[in-house]
Amino acid sequence: MTIQKRTRRLLVIPTDEHGSHFQTIMAFMIAAVTLIGALVAWRIALTTEAATDADFAGMQAVLAAQETQISNDVDLFRHYRAYTQFSVNEDLQAELSSDVASEIAEGSAATSQIFFPRRYLNRDGSYAIERQLGELWAQASQDRDLNANPHFAEADSLRGKASQLTGIFILLTMSLFFYTSAEGIYHERRRLRYTLGSIGTVLLLVTILAALLIELQS
Repeated sequence: MTIQKRTRRLLVIPTDEHGSHFQTIMAFMIAAVTLIGALVAWRIALTTEAATDADFAGMQAVLAAQETQISNDVDLFRHYRAYTQFSVNEDLQAELSSDVASEIAEGSAATSQIFFPRRYLNRDGSYAIERQLGELWAQASQDRDLNANPHFAEADSLRGKASQLTGIFILLTMSLFFYTSAEGIYHERRRLRYTLGSIGTVLLLVTILAALLIELQS
């Protein structure tokens, strides 16, 4: 009887030790998944905030572009009105015969030239509207951000990254579920514990690899 009892004890102790060792591993893996999940959640928050900032910068660029366009149109209208007056006075000067009238028209034409840049006069006497608008826009773009497209493109890219990281976070919660389930199952059901723990490990490795790829691509 004594030998049999000792034999039973020898058989039971390793089983308990194995179950305790397995639970320790599962507890460690649960802690690792929790830590990685917190890191991924932090990256999701940062990426979402960066996308919001990019959207805001894009909206600012849109408003700046609209303000610049309105200002350029006002300048163009003022200059073109002066050019029109200059053109009328020149035509009038060419048609008048008397010296006095011709001098008056010439003086009016000269005065009109003050109110518009002569560099926008074409050789045929027409006014280079598009060239003036283009130069005004180029000059304004040196002082202000007028291009919203890069900001919106960046915001879209960051939102896509945040969405991918959210998917990774979901996989991490699934991995945590399998680890927790494996830890809570009795050691007699060893095969089921190993299966659940293995699934949790595979999900964890997949999420780590996917997270690294997302971070390296961005």
